[in-house]
Amino acid sequence: WTPIGHKDRPFKVIFNGNNKTISSLATNEEQDRQGLFGNNQGIIKNIGIINSEIKGKTYVGGVVGYNNGKIENSYNTGNIKGESQVGGVVGYSYEGIMKNIYNTGNVEVNSKYAGGVIGFNYDGTMENSYNTGAVKGTQHVGGVAGYVDRGTTKKIYNMGNVEGMQDVGGVAGYNKGKIENSYNKGNVKGESRVGGVVGYNNYNDIITIENSYNTGAVKGAQHVGGVAGYNRATIENSYNTGNVK
Repeated sequence: WTPIGHKDRPFKVIFNGNNKTISSLATNEEQDRQGLFGNNQGIIKNIGIINSEIKGKTYVGGVVGYNNGKIENSYNTGNIKGESQVGGVVGYSYEGIMKNIYNTGNVEVNSKYAGGVIGFNYDGTMENSYNTGAVKGTQHVGGVAGYVDRGTTKKIYNMGNVEGMQDVGGVAGYNKGKIENSYNKGNVKGESRVGGVVGYNNYNDIITIENSYNTGAVKGAQHVGGVAGYNRATIENSYNTGNVK
C-alpha cells in the first residue's frame, strides 16, 4: 500500500469512512510515514483498519503516520511495527486533534517513542481514546502514548501490557503535558523510570497528572512507582492499587 499523502504533498481535505473497515493493509517497512495515510493535515473520521500488518521506519501508525490535522472515530486492530515514533493509530502528531480513537493490535518498536494509540504527541489534544494491545519498545514506551510534550490528554485508558527499558508507563512513557481522568489496568515492566500511569513525569507550568489511577502490576529496577516512576511536577487526586516491585 502507498499511503495517502506524503511529506511534500499531505492530505488536506476530508475523508469520511462512513464507519466502514479496510482489511489486509500492508505497508513498506523500509519507508517513513506509513499507514493508511502517510501525512495528514485534513480531517479523517469513521474508519477502521483491521487484520493488517503496518510496518515502517519512523512515523508509523495504523491510520496515520504523521498527523497535523484531526482524527476522530477511528481505530486499528492490526499489528504495528517500526523503528521510532510508532503508534497503534497515529505515529506522530504535531498540534493535532484526536478524539474517540482506539487500538487493539500489538505495537512493537525497535527504538523509542512507542504508544498503544500514539507514539509521540506534540502540543495536541487527545480524548476518549484507549488501547488494549501489547506495547513493546526501549525508551518512551506507553500504553496509550509513548511521549507527550505539552497539550492535553484526557479520558484515556490502557488495558494492554507495556514493556520497555526506560521511561515506561501504563498511560504515557514520558509526560510533559497534562493527563487527566485517565487510568491503566495493564501490567507495566521496565528497568528505569517505570510508572503505573507515567514513567517520567517532567516539569511543566500546569498540573501534569490529575484524577488518574493505576491498578496494574508495575515492575522495574530503578525509579519505580504506582502512579509515576520519576516525578518532577504536580500530581493531584491520583492513586495506585496495583503491585509495585
